[in-house]
Amino acid sequence: MSKKNKNQWYYVWTAGCGPCTKVTPVIDAMSACGLNIIKMSLQDYNANPIGGTPVRGTPSIFQADIDNNKTLEVIPSNVLGGLIELSNTAPELLKKNAAEYLKEKIGMK
Repeated sequence: MSKKNKNQWYYVWTAGCGPCTKVTPVIDAMSACGLNIIKMSLQDYNANPIGGTPVRGTPSIFQADIDNNKTLEVIPSNVLGGLIELSNTAPELLKKNAAEYLKEKIGMK
């Protein structure tokens, strides 16, 4: 019997981070829609790094293979920047579509 890899999404944030204050509600909405993403502060991440690739800035969203301590995918900052811009200019669109968009982006249908 082959062992199945355990892949997990993570969101790393920092208190007082302006972009984090815009992205965190989106992550919370995605979690409420059933997305399995672990939210952790940068301080907690630094105490227990995951994925073998250091987080250099926040906000940061990535998927890691837990069994092999390897980062599999990072959602680029331009995607996060787009979410922040949407939250500033058209929050009604963000509330309706951001969770579904990111669920699709990471393969949850």
